[in-house]
Amino acid sequence: VSVGGTKVAAGLVNGLGEVVGGEKGIFSSNIEEEVGKTGAVATTDEVDGLIKKNIQKCLDAAKSEGYRVGKIGIAGLGPVDEEEGLVGCLVQFDKDTGDKKKILFPSTNLPYGKNQGDFSKPEAYPLAEVMMKEFGLSVILLNDAPAAVLGEMSSKGALAKYESGMCMIMGTGDNVGVVKDGKPYYGENWELRELGHNLIPFRDADGVYHYKYTGLETRGAHYKDEAGNDAYDFEDRMGGNNLGKRLTEESNGRFDHITVTELAKNGDTPAKMAII
Repeated sequence: VSVGGTKVAAGLVNGLGEVVGGEKGIFSSNIEEEVGKTGAVATTDEVDGLIKKNIQKCLDAAKSEGYRVGKIGIAGLGPVDEEEGLVGCLVQFDKDTGDKKKILFPSTNLPYGKNQGDFSKPEAYPLAEVMMKEFGLSVILLNDAPAAVLGEMSSKGALAKYESGMCMIMGTGDNVGVVKDGKPYYGENWELRELGHNLIPFRDADGVYHYKYTGLETRGAHYKDEAGNDAYDFEDRMGGNNLGKRLTEESNGRFDHITVTELAKNGDTPAKMAII
């Protein structure tokens, strides 16, 4: 199951990594079309309902095809605690002691981690447990970026011949996934976990660069640095919705993230320069 900010999709996968059952092998639900609101403002129950709906379609397909489903895998958008099956919870480990640290970190584009939709009262959500109780099957939860790499490393994937690989997710949100020696890898200092919310350099009026965690605009509150300048994380600048706003503003309304590519293909110079 892939849970994104725009849609929920699920596929029935056999032991060879082949997607079977359903039209083109995938069942999906557009969140806004089905619940009348985007993933960012939908309720937990509404998004959970779409997840359950598409899992059930996979189980029905499995029954009709004679497959036995052993586990449910969920690739979740945003920070997750893989061990405890929580979403809205960023996990890091102390480099010196190895102690696990959990940081409540609401998902930007989904309801998970927000207490009744309130960013100021984050609360981790036990998505894996909810789905396990619903279907009586073991549930594995992973962030969508490393999950995508592991999928490509299956026997039918583009990275099937490799033990290590990476991919970058650029959609409603942004992230990078790295797999090293067959296991998700987050960097020596965990800098590769939730890359979209990593700090990026910004420059003050004197031309001095500052580096600081600045991932707050995409979590519901714009942030300024110690000098009072606007500060951004990667997703603030490159997430789909934010990128669209930037392109619209910088082109004085001539194009956005959806139309810029087609215009560039047709030789529009400003559109080509925006992509470059």
